Amino acid sequence: MHPGPMNRGIEIDTILADDINKSVIKEQVELGVAVRMACLKIFCS
Repeated sequence: MHPGPMNRGIEIDTILADDINKSVIKEQVELGVAVRMACLKIFCS
């Protein structure tokens, strides 16, 4: 999962990054945040 932010032009082409039908980076970042929050809740409780 991509932790974000993405490096446009280095990691991924800008055209691909902005393509809502192909790019999953935004979804990966959102899900990654939720997973890290859940882990912190488990380990810090």
